[in-house]
Amino acid sequence: ALSQPVTLRWVRKDGKIICVEQRNVPIHDETGKLVAIEGIARDITERERAEKALRESEQRYRSLFDNMLDGFAYCKMLFDDQDRPVDFVYLDVNSAFEELTGLKNVVGKKVSEVIPGIRESNPELFEIYGRVALTGKPGGFETYLESLGIWFSIAVYSPQKEYFVAVFDNITERKLAEEALRESERKYRDLVDNALVGVYRTNLNGDILYVNDALSKMFEFESPAEMISRRVLTRYKNPRGREVLIEDLKRTGKVNNFEIQVLTEKGKTKTVLLSATLEGDILSGMIRDITERKRTEEALSQSREWLNAIFDASRDGIVVEEDENIVYANKSFASLYGYDSPEELIDEHVSVVQSEEYNQRMLEFRRKRLRGEPVPTIYEFKGRKKDGMLIELEASVSTLAIDSKEYIITMVRDIRDRKRAQEALAQERNLLRTLIDNLPDYIYVKDAESRFVLANTAVARLMGVADAIELVGKTDFDFFPQELATQYHADEQAILQTGQPLISREEPVIDQTGNRRWVSATKVPLLDTQGKIVGLVGMNRDVTGRKQLEQQLLFQTQKLASLGIMAGGVVHEIRNPLAVISGAAQLLE
Repeated sequence: ALSQPVTLRWVRKDGKIICVEQRNVPIHDETGKLVAIEGIARDITERERAEKALRESEQRYRSLFDNMLDGFAYCKMLFDDQDRPVDFVYLDVNSAFEELTGLKNVVGKKVSEVIPGIRESNPELFEIYGRVALTGKPGGFETYLESLGIWFSIAVYSPQKEYFVAVFDNITERKLAEEALRESERKYRDLVDNALVGVYRTNLNGDILYVNDALSKMFEFESPAEMISRRVLTRYKNPRGREVLIEDLKRTGKVNNFEIQVLTEKGKTKTVLLSATLEGDILSGMIRDITERKRTEEALSQSREWLNAIFDASRDGIVVEEDENIVYANKSFASLYGYDSPEELIDEHVSVVQSEEYNQRMLEFRRKRLRGEPVPTIYEFKGRKKDGMLIELEASVSTLAIDSKEYIITMVRDIRDRKRAQEALAQERNLLRTLIDNLPDYIYVKDAESRFVLANTAVARLMGVADAIELVGKTDFDFFPQELATQYHADEQAILQTGQPLISREEPVIDQTGNRRWVSATKVPLLDTQGKIVGLVGMNRDVTGRKQLEQQLLFQTQKLASLGIMAGGVVHEIRNPLAVISGAAQLLE
């Protein structure tokens, strides 16, 4: 019987090292004595290279995808009286959450509302999340949500008791691939285990003289005898392939790694590598099934095309470095730096795309990163385009180890527009701040709890503080008498609850010296981008002078009216002049 295959490295006559798979057969004489060992070897160099390339490709890109597709959910766990988890509320989620789950507007809602029946279909979620939220011990697991039809890989930890954070990834495709792979393995396991190499002997007429068990199984016959009973021509998908093989054999006497497609007894098509020698009219040799290898090569090619398509579609520049030289760049990276294609940058030193101002610092970052020392993973710098122009950029950097090689992967983003927007915003804020600080009116912003968020200089003077920043976080109760502060708070809470503004209502205030003043108060609700009321904006105008004038005018009006009454009485009391004079004197007082 054939021995189990062993993998060896041979040195050919020309000095080239090849990888071979060898199986031995002991040969005994009629007495049972071992007289020789016959060995069968096949060149598996190409298979080894393909498998290694596949491993390196998978390792090179896995890190990028692991960090790009994670979802995030911050939740509060709800327990019953016996500390058993019964539900949880979404407090915050990131954008990847919606992309990975398809769930929208979940913040503030219970999971039982978002996914009805989840407690019954996935009780393990509640058990694990509840345990982590109570004990603080992190955990990780994979689970399938039938209601969403999605497999998730979830890592969960607790930032504080009764709360947890779930970081997850959609692994549905991986799970399906694993299941497909398991199915493929179950389907072809016997074939792979027993048909590693086939041995045959035929003649030029097309008669099959000998096949071993491995070859008969490769071609899906019940036994070697059944295969021998067939004609060899029936095994070629294209008979012309055999004609080409015979022509080569007659010309050279030997053929190695002749790739051809064959048909099994059940009509399946396989790709094989055929080696043969011709002695007289007898062909003998080995056949190796490379169908799976061809599929792997095609899958690798498709994977590369897929990954390149994804990277080239990215608006961010992506570059991979090895030993400070560029080994990969996507189209966006090349375009960002003014190059016509990524190929122009391959094998260039990374300093070619860095300004001299930042070059030394960034090289030191790289070296420290490879030594495992702490360095920033996200930072801003100035890049140098092909024409020498400097541009402001932001870099996000990570490292990747494949075998004994260390790679640095950097995602680069143009932040010139963002910088201009930030500068414009800062100027606008400064202009607005200058404007409101120089207005005589009292201008302020409060949150939903009536706490000061912002105020101008006039409000600071009214409250008796040196700087408006001292008001932040405080309320009217910190500055005004209880009665006034209570009235202000009630008015503001009514605005926050109803959304109805308060316009030009005159009300008293007490300044820092204790004097009573009057203001015309206008308060309107402050809305966020979703239209939700999150606070209020107030503008009070000091109308104390006007109120004093009004009071003086009212007083004078009343005096004039009294004088009119007195004049009428003079007619009746003309006989008593002293009484008239006395009454007028009292009025003037």
